[in-house]
Amino acid sequence: MKLVRLLLLLAAVQLALWLGWRTLNADDPPLGAVDRPLPALTVFDAADRAAPLPDGPLVLHIWATWCPPCRDELPDLLRFAAASPVPVLAVATDPDWRAIRGFVGDPLSPALRRASARAVADGLDVQTLPVTFVVRDGRLVARIDGARDWSDPALRRAVLAAAR
Repeated sequence: MKLVRLLLLLAAVQLALWLGWRTLNADDPPLGAVDRPLPALTVFDAADRAAPLPDGPLVLHIWATWCPPCRDELPDLLRFAAASPVPVLAVATDPDWRAIRGFVGDPLSPALRRASARAVADGLDVQTLPVTFVVRDGRLVARIDGARDWSDPALRRAVLAAAR
């Protein structure tokens, strides 16, 4: 019985490692096609004031400070946001700014926003984090589930092409 448990545990660990590798594998198609209207979503700036989403193309990334893959990819995503010709918003689903500031520090990136986890889950159909959407003409046109390497030029090109 111990041997069976050990084999099951090893199989579970291998599966978890394989799934993690697949999430970060640059050979995976980076974008999933979506075609639906961008739902109304209230996001809050660092002063906790409601801030409208920008008009036009947008990369909308949903993350949380309690999510290890989110924490791992955020620095590269924020570097991408700083250099991107398309607005990038990294929207945390944390209940307030304390945890976000504790992780990111000050000054906060202008790309950071916060939103209600319930509003994100209901409006964008988000069940796992991180997830990224490309918005064009008021519609969600692409979706990326899971963490990615935002320093990857192929991913950046694909995201920017989807936004145009």
